[in-house]
Amino acid sequence: MSTKATLPNILDYPQYISLVKALVNEGKTSGADQSEEMIYYTGLNLVRMERIKKTFHFTEELSRAVNSIGQAYKFVVLTEAWCGDAAQVIPVLGAIAELAEEKIELQFLLRDENPELMDQFLTNGGRSIPKVIIYKQSGELVTSWGPRPKVLQDYMNSLKESAEPMELSQMIEKVQLWYAKDRTLSVQHELAVLLGSLA
Repeated sequence: MSTKATLPNILDYPQYISLVKALVNEGKTSGADQSEEMIYYTGLNLVRMERIKKTFHFTEELSRAVNSIGQAYKFVVLTEAWCGDAAQVIPVLGAIAELAEEKIELQFLLRDENPELMDQFLTNGGRSIPKVIIYKQSGELVTSWGPRPKVLQDYMNSLKESAEPMELSQMIEKVQLWYAKDRTLSVQHELAVLLGSLA
């Protein structure tokens, strides 16, 4: 059974970006939490995605991995417009799908509209996003990735375990600073390793 047949609310990459733009224009976000904070993050994320799309350059490792893909796959991304990690990862996935042409079909689902699927891909028991789920074109599950590079996850764990408690907003700021300094390199490396395993 194909993913598309079971997930009718699926979006392609341009549709997802259009959705985020529409939400920003309407002063809204995706999901049930329409707080000022989540709406603010959604606006920031649109700026981040547009900036990364304009400045993105493939590493040799990732370019080689994309070009080595031997068959076609579906990449289904569980996400929400307010998610800061997603804003850093999604433009990279968009570039990969463009380079891979017909080898990768990139699709997006909103996490909170698809709890049954999300709950099959929890991270430490939580619904962390983005979650990239990879299927063969036949619909057979291959693997998944996300919500963030391991080196960043380790950094976040260290912040959480720090003797001084940290507000969520402070942690979000530190995570985004990490992404800014990293310039997608860790995301590219992990996705290159993942794609290499598909070759």
